Order: sequence, then C-alpha cells, then structure tokens
Amino acid sequence: MTYYLQKNIKAIYLDILVIIFNLFYKIAEQIAIQNYNKRLLLAPPKLQSALAYFHENFTTPETNVESCAKHINTSTVYLRKIFNSSLNTSPLKYLNNLRMNYAIELLKTGYYSIEEIANLSGFYDPKCSHCKFR
Repeated sequence: MTYYLQKNIKAIYLDILVIIFNLFYKIAEQIAIQNYNKRLLLAPPKLQSALAYFHENFTTPETNVESCAKHINTSTVYLRKIFNSSLNTSPLKYLNNLRMNYAIELLKTGYYSIEEIANLSGFYDPKCSHCKFR
C-alpha cells in the first residue's frame, strides 16, 4: 500500500472510532436523563416546583436559592434539605451547574464573547463565571 492510502485508512478508522464514541456517549446520556426523570417523578412537589423555577429563570442573575424558596413558599433550609435528599446536591450547585452548562454550549458556538456569555448565562459578571470554570 502506498503511504497516502495507509494515512487515509488511519484517518477513516479514527473517524469511525469518534463516531462510535459519540454514539455511546449519546446513549449513556439518554439513559442518565431517563433515570433522572424517573427520580423526579417520585420527588416531592416542592422540589419539582423548585426545579421548574430554576430551569425557567436560571439566565437571570436575580435567580438564587432565596428567590426560589420564596417563589415556592418554603424556607431555604427546607429547599436545601429536599435537594440534598433527592438529588445529592445543593440548590446552589444545581443552579450553578445549569448556568455553567448553558455557558459551555454558548461558548461552543463561538458567537459570543466571555462577557456576553456570562450575562446570557445568568452570572453577575465575567469574573464570577471565569472562577467557576476552574
């Protein structure tokens, strides 16, 4: 075989491996989402309301644990308790994770500056989001 043919075969082989890896990743991601959704169906109604609030409002900087607790008519202590018992995370970590994942998706597009991404993701300023990326 010629050098170029061998090089082309290796490139095709690597492309196939990337496709297979991405496929397995997508399958694993869908399984994780299904398991997460099943757990949410069994979650307390206050937790379901809190999650809905976070998902609808995470892009606004005013959204925080206190505003969520107020919105669903409960205390921040109880909100933390139901998050920890049902999701094994705190409401603040959950909210920051939502914002960070959204920021990562915006960053992948290449259309926005870091400052714009910070604003669109609900972070108060670019310095705040930069620290959370670490």
